Amino acid sequence: MRNYHTHTTYCDGYNTAEEMVQRAIELGFDELGFSAHSPLPFENDYAVKHDELCAYCDEINALKCKYVDKIKIYCGLELDYYGIDCGLKFDYIIGSVHHLIKNGVEMSVDLSKESQIKGVERLYDGDYYAFIDDYFDLVSKIYDKTKCNIIGHFDIIKKFNKDGDLFNESDKRYIRSARKAIDALKHKPCIYEVNTGAVSRGYGVGYYPSDYFLREIAKDKPLFVVNSDAHKMQNLSTDIENATKALEKAGYKTVKKLMEIL
Repeated sequence: MRNYHTHTTYCDGYNTAEEMVQRAIELGFDELGFSAHSPLPFENDYAVKHDELCAYCDEINALKCKYVDKIKIYCGLELDYYGIDCGLKFDYIIGSVHHLIKNGVEMSVDLSKESQIKGVERLYDGDYYAFIDDYFDLVSKIYDKTKCNIIGHFDIIKKFNKDGDLFNESDKRYIRSARKAIDALKHKPCIYEVNTGAVSRGYGVGYYPSDYFLREIAKDKPLFVVNSDAHKMQNLSTDIENATKALEKAGYKTVKKLMEIL
């Protein structure tokens, strides 16, 4: 049991880092990685503040020592495409796209269904596929921008599309946009996560990436890390075992620790 996508009260998590560590030990984890949301250049209420980033790193590194005989701890960062690179050293980087900027106007990709719809109406005249094109275009550039080790929640754009009322995930335009990103990233030295966060939050859209994109990615990148994107200690292990079994059914036979892959 391992999870490398974990948020605490330094950003939009509900528990302290130490509470997360203690819960991970109770669950039998042998490794736990933290991934605070990177500072951003525009107003938000979920990312770690620039002046708290050093404190975040110091605490995680202190916990490494405190619990060294019980669990292996890593200090990572979830660096948004528009995130601020503060020049600090992290054990790994998760590269994610949470925002788009069009004509100088910023919109959140995954804050809420209402804000996503309003953003698409305001910036794209309601054309969801134009919005999707721009989202996956940023995903295609996420490694070049962030030098990330892990691609975070590849198709989080579907987060609010449970009933398919926003766009058709089988539409050739949607698939074409996503496959362009997959093609652009296939030779980059990074891996993807299978992210179970939508399960713990009850969005009903399955894992990120979807089964179809998982198979497409696997053609060139046969390595994945399974993360729960935990914002609460109760969700540290949510569906990690089931996601791992799903990978096994898809033909994967080997489990490695993150640092053995990177």
